[in-house]
Amino acid sequence: MRKLFNEKRILEKETEESSLYFILPTEAFQKYVGLWGYLIRPGEFHKPVKWVNTYKMHSLDSYVLLNEFNPNEYEYMIFEEFGLAKQLNQILTSHGININNSFEEFLNIAEIPAAAVEEVRDCLIKNECMNIYPEDFPIVDGYEYAFAGEKKKFIVETEDHYDDVTLYDQTHYFSDHYIVESYKKTINGQHTYLYKTHYDEWYQLYSLDTSDKCWVFKEVYEDELDNLPLSSYEKMITEKREIPQEEINYQLNLKKLHDPNTECDFYYSDKIFALGFLNNGGRINVVNIDGELKRYSEMVFKGEQPFSKWDDLVYVGTAAQKEIQEDILTEQEMMQFAVYMREKKGKSSLH
Repeated sequence: MRKLFNEKRILEKETEESSLYFILPTEAFQKYVGLWGYLIRPGEFHKPVKWVNTYKMHSLDSYVLLNEFNPNEYEYMIFEEFGLAKQLNQILTSHGININNSFEEFLNIAEIPAAAVEEVRDCLIKNECMNIYPEDFPIVDGYEYAFAGEKKKFIVETEDHYDDVTLYDQTHYFSDHYIVESYKKTINGQHTYLYKTHYDEWYQLYSLDTSDKCWVFKEVYEDELDNLPLSSYEKMITEKREIPQEEINYQLNLKKLHDPNTECDFYYSDKIFALGFLNNGGRINVVNIDGELKRYSEMVFKGEQPFSKWDDLVYVGTAAQKEIQEDILTEQEMMQFAVYMREKKGKSSLH
């Protein structure tokens, strides 16, 4: 898929059913600043009702182009700190205004009494409620375009900044997917494509609108193919690509991993077991080997060597993955195991 998505960025949006991926032109992305808090223009500090409340904006509208945002248009950029409303209420009460310890009510004040303005300003400074630009504002990548009078905007989340409208960059996720089958359907001049990958996954690709500035990539599950239906698509010639051997091996191992009949070797270590059930609230893994449930600490494909190097690791047996079960230790069993481990440690220290 590297060739299909050349010079494109792929952003993921999670939905209740699955994920949608937006395919967007890399060169069209620009820097955006995420505005938050309250922005106060010069001469409007004493009029909270005129403050720009970014929390009342649509979430996407709070992201503006970095090169178009002029911080000099604002004298102050503030945010509400815990307990601030109560302190403001104490100040304003002495001037005949009661905001009921509510910052929302404070923002409805048409004009702060002149005698209270400096007290309010000092209160905000004392509580360190002043934002500094650009240090206190997230700078992120984004892309937008207008179609039929409607603005489409896509904002990329970062490790440090994300919210309910940012999208996760999955560009590299599809770089090792190889297309093995391709299909196309055309309705009213609009093309919809269907691709099968070497992982036996199916994806549908279609334009978000007739502008072709954004495409949607969506996984189609096998039981959904009949509903498309697949027969309504025309098969296309797919360029043959040499799939690296390591990818083929990975694919085969992935199939084995998800096959309940795959036989695996199971190993057990008291030390690993102790760490496991302590971290998992007493939940443990057991496997049915020849009709007997046995605890295990590590599972590998049959014939492979275990990854762990613990000195007490022992082979338990071989069984199909479908024989794996989950059990939970009682509080008494956990105490008994703790006593057993202490005694075991005591014996080993004598030698």
